[in-house]
Amino acid sequence: RIANVVNVAVMPERLGGAAIMVASLKDTNYRNFDFRTYVQLYTMTLESLLYGDPPTNVITVMDSKGVTLLHMTKMRLKLVKHFANFNQSGNPLKLGTIYVLNVNYVTYAVVNFIKPFLQLDVLENMEMHNANANLDRFYDCIPRAYLPKELGGELEPIGFYSEENLRRLASLR
Repeated sequence: RIANVVNVAVMPERLGGAAIMVASLKDTNYRNFDFRTYVQLYTMTLESLLYGDPPTNVITVMDSKGVTLLHMTKMRLKLVKHFANFNQSGNPLKLGTIYVLNVNYVTYAVVNFIKPFLQLDVLENMEMHNANANLDRFYDCIPRAYLPKELGGELEPIGFYSEENLRRLASLR
């Protein structure tokens, strides 16, 4: 079950009307990672934001800690293309900045792998922060009060919000 492998969470507070989505690995074993079900969970979470009071846009924070080259072997090119196309053209929510944290050489390889499918404005709205980098600039954009504990924030751990997200998705069935 993908919920045992990844965290996909929506933070409880909005930043200037924008929802903040955070994604990270729980289990770093690439054998347990299923990109297709990750895409489904991520997309359902995005779509769930349309209910009630839709945000002005969605800021995405991806923690790439634990991502290895073997995780890339689980990414099918056709699915990457469809996922990128949906998020850029079919998604009714406006994409905000995408922050990628704990970046290493593998993260750059993943970005280069998906780059042909990304529009220029998406690439320009992507900020990469290396592992062990000073995150002050990141915290200037997203204050700690809006982030989970693992990312240096003041909120509950990401797992708490990931479980909350799964409950919300189940209630929308």
